[in-house]
Amino acid sequence: GGAARLRAAGVQADGPFGSPAAWAGENPFFYHRRPRPFVALKLAVSADARIAPPNGRRAWITGSPARREGHRLRAGFDAILVGTGTWKADDPHLTVRGPVTPRVAPARVLLDRAGRMSPAARVFESPGGPVLLAAGPDRAAALRSRLRNRAEVVPVPTVPTAAPSSGARSARGGARPATATVAATAVPSSHGIASVPRFRHGESAPAPAAAFDGGFPRRAPPAPRPLLDLTALLGALGDRGYARVLCEGGGRLGASLLDAGQVDRLYLFFAPKAVGRDGVPALAPTAPSASRSASVLFEYVEAVAARAGTDPHPAPPGWRSAQSPARFGPDALVVLDRDD
Repeated sequence: GGAARLRAAGVQADGPFGSPAAWAGENPFFYHRRPRPFVALKLAVSADARIAPPNGRRAWITGSPARREGHRLRAGFDAILVGTGTWKADDPHLTVRGPVTPRVAPARVLLDRAGRMSPAARVFESPGGPVLLAAGPDRAAALRSRLRNRAEVVPVPTVPTAAPSSGARSARGGARPATATVAATAVPSSHGIASVPRFRHGESAPAPAAAFDGGFPRRAPPAPRPLLDLTALLGALGDRGYARVLCEGGGRLGASLLDAGQVDRLYLFFAPKAVGRDGVPALAPTAPSASRSASVLFEYVEAVAARAGTDPHPAPPGWRSAQSPARFGPDALVVLDRDD
């Protein structure tokens, strides 16, 4: 409608050019209408659908051209979000490096439920945007005291996790992470938005202190640790003015966001190299009750990864292709947007 208003005001205007879908793919933030920040998930995926080697070892999945593109993408977001496993393994700077200089350096948001971040982490040493640590409410005060003024500690409520099912397996035969069953409930929001759908993990019954098997007592497995409420975290980031959030890992964090319907865009870099079956799965569903749409997406990622992005499948149900696949050296970038 902009051209008509300009012409009515006496301004010569050519256009409009392109389709609404094309403009939405180019500038999705402008079309974002959800009561939370726009969330994009970026993953670098190997040919065997892994995002990292086993045992927390650090290794590049993609080549330098794709990594330069990743830094260019960072420059367009207000905040960069990573999970605990990512910062423990990589000790990242989370800054924008390369020819593009952002107008405002993106904030760096790290999950730290247990409050274990070291004051010597590299994220505190490099110049860039502010650092925010999302900690459990019982650990926030101690973490704030230990870090002094190095970061803003954001207390985030935790949600219980369900005990892992012994029969639950991820794709390609790996054990599924012991995370939660996702359930959607409408709850009052603590960050100024009424009745935000809050996705939380299903509650589990307390485990007995011991169980019996064939007459011989055995100890029950330890109770699963609670997780941070990601919906509450996104609300807290929105309260602070961060309207665009880029999540860069890891696999469990990305899968949890997808299970909960909290991802608006996917940047999938596919590399023609294998990590090994014991590597970290790219998008293993976090619970047996993961939505069908999420499960279909996980299957899509595995299928495209096997072709290193060279012959991508049509977008899975619930998603649409946002841009034509792009090449960065040997790696391919596939961009998907939620189709709803």
